[in-house]
Amino acid sequence: MSAIKLLGVSNLSQAVKTKLMKVYLPFISVSLAFTVLYTFLHWLLIIKLQLFQPTEMIVNIIAPFVVSALIVYFYFKKKIKILKLKKKTSEFYSMMCWLFFVLPVIAGQFYLENQQGKLTKISEPSQINVKEQTLFYSIDHARALNERGGLWTTRTRADRYGTKIRISCYFVCPLIGVERSSRHRLRNVKTWIGVKFIREFSNGFSVNKKKQKEQIKKFIESCILRYADYKYETYYLRNLRMANDRDEFYSAIKRTHLQANQSDLLVLEEESGSYETRVGHGAAWSWGLLVFVNFIWLFFAFIPDLDIKELNKLDEIQEEEPKSKREEFLNFLKLFIPSKELKATPILVDLNLLLFLAMVLSGVSFLNPQGSDLLGWGANFKLLTMNGQWYRLIVSIFIHAGVIHLLYNMFALLLVGAFIESSVGSRTFATIYLLSGVIANIFSLEFHESSVLVGASGAIFGMYGLMVALMLLKYLNKKITKTLWISISVFIGANLVIGLANSGIDMYAHLGGLLSGFIIGITYFPFERYLDKLNKQ
Repeated sequence: MSAIKLLGVSNLSQAVKTKLMKVYLPFISVSLAFTVLYTFLHWLLIIKLQLFQPTEMIVNIIAPFVVSALIVYFYFKKKIKILKLKKKTSEFYSMMCWLFFVLPVIAGQFYLENQQGKLTKISEPSQINVKEQTLFYSIDHARALNERGGLWTTRTRADRYGTKIRISCYFVCPLIGVERSSRHRLRNVKTWIGVKFIREFSNGFSVNKKKQKEQIKKFIESCILRYADYKYETYYLRNLRMANDRDEFYSAIKRTHLQANQSDLLVLEEESGSYETRVGHGAAWSWGLLVFVNFIWLFFAFIPDLDIKELNKLDEIQEEEPKSKREEFLNFLKLFIPSKELKATPILVDLNLLLFLAMVLSGVSFLNPQGSDLLGWGANFKLLTMNGQWYRLIVSIFIHAGVIHLLYNMFALLLVGAFIESSVGSRTFATIYLLSGVIANIFSLEFHESSVLVGASGAIFGMYGLMVALMLLKYLNKKITKTLWISISVFIGANLVIGLANSGIDMYAHLGGLLSGFIIGITYFPFERYLDKLNKQ
């Protein structure tokens, strides 16, 4: 029995000490440890050893968001419970804890990337060691062969709702020494330089699509003319090996038929500003942010009173924790094994994991697959799907654009499956899951002319829509219903945050899945109940 239980937290100093030891110090220590460890692994594995090259979006934003969310959910929520808070306030505390936890990590990654970015000064491109690349280059004498370049164009959403589209023209060409003749054999060129031109166009329902196509065509033609006379400045260049749009430049290179292996390529882009001012006050800002959020969390921790019952529960759990570690691990493994209570959810998760494993073993990127690879495995793409390849509407539900995308969706699927599969039955759960995914994919195609669409999120949102319908129909236990409302809020809130950070998130698939799951649930189950009454009569 704990000392706190014996004392009953009878005095203020004991309460302050308890909050300090149970809530505040764990946050400081884990936050600092996670920031330092994540930043160190970023430096060691990606910058120093260059074992793999994920995009900046994954390393700097998505991965910290996902990992920190898991830490807060599985560790800090237990700590927050010992504070006497209302349920809504408790969830607000959890959300703020998440933001306080992740912001210093994200700030640290952007600082690290710039601070560790070594500048290599050379006289001409032939002196570049492609096997030991640095982040920045300064080249005294170089010539870009614009006439031997390639072009790759993309069409993406410029906002979450698709009311605007962004047309991007990626130009890239060989970068050679001034003395070298442009007629020299250029096969397997390894050093390239690129530039992109971007313009946004309205894409609302009232937009004349024919006129829009003509405007886009004129824009691309103007970009080609502009590039023909474009003069590169090579005194300060950035290596695009981890840039979010590096694959678009690689695609432009492929069109020239001059490329070497992608792993040997060095694609450079003009960088604004100067190397000397790139870091600025980044270090002080990153550490200052860490101190600031910990200071704010101090107020969050010390304002509420203690919940004695929850505090005693936490102490009992900590005393029994060593004994339950093995049980927790076994229970975790059971999530992937079909049982009487859960059949469909483990099978769906296993199918997603096995397909992703097969993709990786076939050579598809573990972190950032290219669109062409995803299309080869059955991604949803309007031109192909609407021309007879309807299987993509189902197959694309099980395909994911990288391990982070996969893990996030599987976590959400396990969460919603554990709540409602036993209530509706495995067959019904699997049927509505697949049907919601297909409807979400069809709905998404209406707003995406040339986007490669993958992921289970549309189907998962369908399950959350179904969950809302079941709660409104009072099919679920009242106690469970309260927990489900919290689960829905956290899941949708997290997706909104990620959607705001990345316009590439398919919000239309999410909306289509959510609405289809809700409509199916609100119509099917009352009809099923009506048929049951008729059969009983």
